[in-house]
Parts: sequence; C-alpha cells; structure tokens
Amino acid sequence: MIVVKKEKAKSILRYKHPWIFKNSIRYISGDYDNGDIVRVETEEGTPIGYGFYSPHSLIAVRIVDFEKDRLEADWIDRKIEKSVSVRKKLHIDSNAFRLVNSEGDFFPGIIVDIYNNTAVVKVQIRGIEKVLDEIISSIRKYLPVENIYLKRDEKAARMENLQLPGGYIFGNGDGTEQITENGLLFKVDFARGQKTGFYLDQRENRLVMKSIAEKLSVLNLFSYTGAFAIYASAGNAVHVCSVESSSSAVSISRENEELNRGKLKGSLEWENGDVLEFLSKSKPFDIIVLDPPPFAKKRHEVSAALKAYSRLNELALVKLKQSGFLLTFTCSGGVTRQMFRDMLFRTALKVKRNVRLVSELHAAKDHPFSLFHPEGEYLKGWLLYAE
Repeated sequence: MIVVKKEKAKSILRYKHPWIFKNSIRYISGDYDNGDIVRVETEEGTPIGYGFYSPHSLIAVRIVDFEKDRLEADWIDRKIEKSVSVRKKLHIDSNAFRLVNSEGDFFPGIIVDIYNNTAVVKVQIRGIEKVLDEIISSIRKYLPVENIYLKRDEKAARMENLQLPGGYIFGNGDGTEQITENGLLFKVDFARGQKTGFYLDQRENRLVMKSIAEKLSVLNLFSYTGAFAIYASAGNAVHVCSVESSSSAVSISRENEELNRGKLKGSLEWENGDVLEFLSKSKPFDIIVLDPPPFAKKRHEVSAALKAYSRLNELALVKLKQSGFLLTFTCSGGVTRQMFRDMLFRTALKVKRNVRLVSELHAAKDHPFSLFHPEGEYLKGWLLYAE
C-alpha cells in the first residue's frame, strides 16, 4: 500500500491526474518491485486507486483505476474492449489506427497501433511487461489480428528497466505491412521505422492538405515516408517536393508513390538531405508543411525548442509564396498550444507578413487524450494563410 501526503491527496482525488509523483508519497507499506500493481490511499485510508509502481521514476505510480477499493480481475480485458468499441464508433476510413493511446485511454504505459493484420505494441513501463500476456489475449479476443509485434523503446527500456526484446510475440512476418488510408496505400515498416512505423496521428491533417493542394506547389519538410506528399499529389498538386534526412524513409516514400501511381497527379520529387540547408536555398512554394521531430521532451528544453521552431517557421514564411498556406506542427509535449501560437505571432512580425490563423490542427481522433491528463495533447498545429 502507498499512502499519499494529506496535502496532496485532496488535489489528486479532485482532479484525477493519473500520475502520483514521488514527492507526493508519505510512506510505503510493503515491499514492491518495479512494475507491481499497488493500492494508493489517503492518510485517512480513503482509496485513491490502483496503479503501476515505478520506484526509480519521478512518476512513482501511474493510476489505472481511481477510487477503487479493489481492482477487478478483468480490468485489462475491460479496457481493451472499451478501446475497441470507441474506435469502431469513430468510423475511421483506414485499416490502420491507434487502439490504445496510453493515458488517453486510461491505460498508462502502453501504445497499441493496428496496421492491417498486425498489432504493434509499444511498452513504456515495466508494469506493462508484467501483464503483457493478458493484454495480448484481450487484443486477440476483440480484433482479428494475425500478428502482434513488440516495438522496443530503447530510451524507456533504460529508464524503466524493461526486459523484453523487440520482435514478434505472436505470429510472424518481415516487420512491414501495407495499409489503406482514405483510399490511398502505404507501406509501413514498423520494425525499423520511427515511432510505430507511420504517423497515424496526422491522418485528418493529411486530408486538409489534400483539400487545398489543387494546382499548387507543395514543399513537404521532415517528410518521413511521404504521406503528406502522396495526399497532396492525390489532391492534384502540380508539384510536390519532399525533404527527409533518412535514406530508408525516402526509399519507402518512393515505394508509396508506386503503390498509388494511378491516383496521383503532377510530379513528386524526393530529396534525401538536411531540411534547414534545403529550405535556405529553396525556391518559393504555394504550400509548405513543417512537421519536425520533438525538440522538447522535458520542461527545461522548452526555451531552446521555441527558438528552433521560430527559426524553422521564419525560413518557411520567407519561402512561402504570396497567398500561401503553411501547415506547421509541434509534437513536443512541453510546448503548449499557446506557446506555439505566441511563437508564430512573433515570427510573423519578424518577417513582416500578414498571417491568418485558418484552423487549429490536432492529432487524429483515434489519439484521444484525457481531460484529466492535458500532457497527452502532444501534437499541436496550425493551418496558416500568409499574404
């Protein structure tokens, strides 16, 4: 049993934030190992809930169920069943989607992405490893997947002392799948690719690109495997240039072009190189997409990250044609939407362009975040129109 300090307990019970920090604990009664499920109480004995214990982390407990006097034996099955039910109700036009979004689905420490016949599981804490067999059983119970692949996160493995190696834990394959999304085809290399192999969170934002691309030129920066470019070309863009530093990602981009050959218009150009260097020498484009990797995963990195975002967006606005669109994103959890918007405001003033905020851009609807866990809103973006 873990007992929370009296001055912390009221806030925890009121706001239901799923993280119990180490400095909130009064004392621990019992001998628990990393990853054990523990009961959390107030000093008066009121149950706060049950969660995964991480003794070496600042986040000492990640709550899986609040205000429970006991944790039901089928709690994992119920969470997977609910996640499946929610996704079915969303009517996603794809055979690839996020099934479990960690705290966003009230199941901390795990990400599950479905790619056609394969479920890719990303484990973030030791506690999930301890119940992984039950999770796999529930996934197979509610979804007809043929394979389950464990995507090992090396950073999390070091921090949380994860023990399971990456690879197929059910079924087999070559580490890839072909998926359909809004009528387009994509190859996903989940074994070797970034994240779980594909940026599922940008699905709706790619449709925004498709809707505005007709007869325009597009520059797609940090293009990864080229999904924004494919959507732009399917939307009748006259020319799409994509820039990506990973040669393997560029190779898959070309494969994706071939997969969609009959659906694409205009020309596609794939550049394997540095984005900043390319952008500084680039000709102007009608639309520019900026989807960089996270610059700030921790609070102390936010200031430097905002400077980096400012520099990127400044270069993009300079290279954007008159009456052009900029789709700009941050996936840095430490950078709030207001911080990002303020940075864009200062950047627009610096380059002396009139800029309209056309719409907010968010992670796709199968990437929910809990109202009680605002940190889960990692992807923030804007569609800008610059005169």
